Amino acid sequence: MAGTSRRKSSRREPTSDIDEDPAPRRNRREEVDTDEEEQSQRARAKEKRSKGKARAQEPEPERQDVNMNQEESDDDVQIDVENFPDQALQQDGYRKLDGLASDWKTMADTIKNSSHAIENIAMGLAEASEGESVQKNLVKLEQLLKQLIDVESEMMRNEATLNGYAQEMRSGDEVVNVVKRYLGDVQANKVAYQKLTTRQKYAKNENYKSLKENLYAIDHPGEAMPPITEFVPKGKYNPGENTTLADFGGVTQDFKCPLTLRQLENPVTSKVCGHSFSREALKQLFANHRGAKMCPASGCNRSFTYNDCKPDNKLAQRMRIYIRRQQSASQNANDEIVE
Repeated sequence: MAGTSRRKSSRREPTSDIDEDPAPRRNRREEVDTDEEEQSQRARAKEKRSKGKARAQEPEPERQDVNMNQEESDDDVQIDVENFPDQALQQDGYRKLDGLASDWKTMADTIKNSSHAIENIAMGLAEASEGESVQKNLVKLEQLLKQLIDVESEMMRNEATLNGYAQEMRSGDEVVNVVKRYLGDVQANKVAYQKLTTRQKYAKNENYKSLKENLYAIDHPGEAMPPITEFVPKGKYNPGENTTLADFGGVTQDFKCPLTLRQLENPVTSKVCGHSFSREALKQLFANHRGAKMCPASGCNRSFTYNDCKPDNKLAQRMRIYIRRQQSASQNANDEIVE
């Protein structure tokens, strides 16, 4: 019996171990059930949110009908384009006008630089050769210069017109019908310019005067240039013609230095009085003097400093042309004597 009792007890020992297992198993099932329940809740919540968004995106029937009716009423309104009044420029519109005017000025400056180039070409042509063919080419260059002056004037008229509108806006005035007004003003200014005589168009232009003065000084050294009006046809009588144009001219170009009384060498010109000197001679005059001195040219009462005198390349070019022509004339005279 004792043996049997021990066997039974030995069999019961594992039983106690088995009895302890069910509790953990129940916990795992509960965890699984809990996870499944949480996933189910999240899925239902997500479905609710999706349905909420879908309902939010769906247009309300009444509001949609109102919008459609509004669009239909807008389509029914017809705008009379021909009689629709032009609106005034906004308060800051003068800034745009200033920008447009600046563009016109830039183009005018470009044309002016081209006019300078025409003058340089004419001087180079006169320096390179002479004769009837050169004179014909110089006439063509003068005509081209006049055309450039016409274009430059047109650019400046457009600039002035826009600047006028901008100034009106700065003063608090409204600018209405700006496109129509601009086209009308530009056309009126163009017609007024076309009515000017040749003398009125070109005699005051600095590039044109400079070209005429340079070419005249080459052929007539030491002589006072007549008024520029003598080189420009007067054209048809115009009661509004400015008679003060005759004041231009009278420029005397002498290729002799007032200090050395010899031909100019490396000429420099005073910006105070316009007289020219040989650079080395003028440097010696101011060697021990830093202040201003009376101009040594005869009859001049102006005073200037050494720094007031700058190299004059155009004068140097005119001198070269004059010297070459004098040498050519002397050579031709000698050839005639030999024959």
